[in-house]
Amino acid sequence: MVTELGIGSGSLAGIFQRCARLLADVPQKLVMQYREAPVKHADETSWRTNGKNGYVWLFATKELSIFQFGKSRSAQVPLAVFGKEPLEPSDP
Repeated sequence: MVTELGIGSGSLAGIFQRCARLLADVPQKLVMQYREAPVKHADETSWRTNGKNGYVWLFATKELSIFQFGKSRSAQVPLAVFGKEPLEPSDP
């Protein structure tokens, strides 16, 4: 099957898979950048898609926003971003 761009679906899938491999470590790098920021904010809210409940979490700094979407409001979501060690306050 050829897309409207004239690219076969197999080629397109290959492009997406290559991009996924190239960007695989980006989410963890963003989380580390969040943890190191002197000022952090986190919030969650409910989210409905096609009649199904879910949640969206926001973890933000002055220069960074990380969104996590999931079916759970579980503490596992913020723990994955905050880490197990307490976040230390920065010196003023």
